[in-house]
Amino acid sequence: MTEVPALPFRLTLIGNLRRDSDEVAQWIREPGSREAVPRPTGLTWPEAAFSLGHLAIPMPLDDPMYGLSPRPAPDGLAFPLGQVAPRGETGALLLPLGQFARIRSNPFFQVIVERIDAAVQADVR
Repeated sequence: MTEVPALPFRLTLIGNLRRDSDEVAQWIREPGSREAVPRPTGLTWPEAAFSLGHLAIPMPLDDPMYGLSPRPAPDGLAFPLGQVAPRGETGALLLPLGQFARIRSNPFFQVIVERIDAAVQADVR
């Protein structure tokens, strides 16, 4: 195994806590460290999800448009793309079916919120 270089910044990755589990952890490498230390999040991968796309990262699970479990839109006009299961006649849909398989919200959005809150609190001090 090659040695991992020390980095001058903190690196945090979100991933499985263990190979045999759906539990999710933050894997944190502190500046100057060569080792990532897991910090459990209390979250698990949702059923049938195995990765996140770039659009998923800033969207919470309950986003009215993109969420896997959308809350109702205030104006009632949302068409929840995050949970669409297309059905219909062959050739009637102009979008490739693969577009509907993409996850559009972040099941680990709470981790982002907690990190932002911590950064704001640190800045206030």
